[in-house]
Amino acid sequence: MKPLDIRCNHQDRMKAADILGDALSAGQIDFDEFENRSAACVNATTRGELLEPLADLVEDPEVLLFGAQSGSTAIYSGNQESNAIAKVQQAMKQVQPSAGQSRSLALGIFGGSTVNGGAVDHELTAMGIFGGVDIDLAGVALRNRTTTINAVGLFGGTDVYIPEGFRVRMGGLGLFGGHDLKVENGAIHPNDLPVDAPEIIVNCFSLFGGVDVHVTKR
Repeated sequence: MKPLDIRCNHQDRMKAADILGDALSAGQIDFDEFENRSAACVNATTRGELLEPLADLVEDPEVLLFGAQSGSTAIYSGNQESNAIAKVQQAMKQVQPSAGQSRSLALGIFGGSTVNGGAVDHELTAMGIFGGVDIDLAGVALRNRTTTINAVGLFGGTDVYIPEGFRVRMGGLGLFGGHDLKVENGAIHPNDLPVDAPEIIVNCFSLFGGVDVHVTKR
């Protein structure tokens, strides 16, 4: 079976819908096109069908949806697989259910706010309103194996920095703004990690602002 003949799943369809939402807010497509392409994504059964509505909107839609090691590009060598497992093990060390007082809110209103230490609750709301919020999870203790970040950018921005080793799911809505997942400096793409890796869910809401998620090397 060819890689693009593999059946897509609900998470793949949600990622495709997020890309279409960004394209609508950026003016790449109008609302009618958005509806038609969204319907095609909902009805897609294979990876290849899911890529067609995105082909003229973004570079490398296959990598955005399925990761750099999606089967049509390359297969992990033994060393790469071992490296991915090692990163997951490092990420798991950050999951500390018994961590002390944890943070659940970060506000940047007409200024800035930073989260870069201590503990974070199972759900963290970060709001950049005419200001900015930076969340760096590299040195943060996480109370749960799955952590949800509600990132809001209203005439401001929120940046979330996630060390490699976590799977990442993004969703949300951008109106005259947007949100991006950026895998930086050769970090392992979240989609290329084992399915049992700990997970960060980022719900993005932006209005004349933006939310960027950066996956960084450890």
